[in-house]
Amino acid sequence: MRLIDDKIAFIKEIQRFLIKVTPFEDAAGLSESGIYDEVTKSAVRKFKTANGLLIDTVVDYRTFELLYAKYLAFEAENRASLKRGDSGDEVLELNMMLRRVGAGYSEFKGVKNSAYYSESTENAVIYLKERFGMEACGEADGAFSERLKKEYLLIKGEK
Repeated sequence: MRLIDDKIAFIKEIQRFLIKVTPFEDAAGLSESGIYDEVTKSAVRKFKTANGLLIDTVVDYRTFELLYAKYLAFEAENRASLKRGDSGDEVLELNMMLRRVGAGYSEFKGVKNSAYYSESTENAVIYLKERFGMEACGEADGAFSERLKKEYLLIKGEK
């Protein structure tokens, strides 16, 4: 288990995850207070019950890992797709990862380090989606963005 230096921040993180991944009625009254109160304990108990874990209010390593995985899946599913004509920091990050991951494919046509979702960005997304076995459309949805990020981190030597 990781060392927890800031328990309030850790509890807030657990609360944020629970708010996103548990049914509304199970998270009712829950807030990111940083206090491990009865409402938080109840939400943890309900989460563990729903996921076949030991039914108590302890957030052990296994509970945290499952909660975090469900939170990431929720975020990926609910992330707005980026498409041609969009601009901003998310597009800049997308283009940067496309360039890095795409460099491993000989027939990949590059994209510019730009904050604009251009035709070349769209073509790069289509190309990599095909290589990843995904539906080949030009929008960078949450599932594609997560897969691209994993590939990018593997190239960088991170996990």
